[in-house]
Amino acid sequence: MSVLYLQYESGDRNTRVQKLGKSGAHIVPAEPRWPLFFELAKKEKPYAIAIDFSQAPSHALETADY
Repeated sequence: MSVLYLQYESGDRNTRVQKLGKSGAHIVPAEPRWPLFFELAKKEKPYAIAIDFSQAPSHALETADY
């Protein structure tokens, strides 16, 4: 099972990826930039997509619409 984790590169991202990885899922971190995350989602076909809203919440909300 894979999870696409969308968050801008920051010091917190690696820590959060490690915490999510403890669930046993394969975590695929990426930035929520169009169209890169959309192409990655089509390629990876993740079971779930997690979007971090802590940075640029309006941009993250727009990303969630896709």
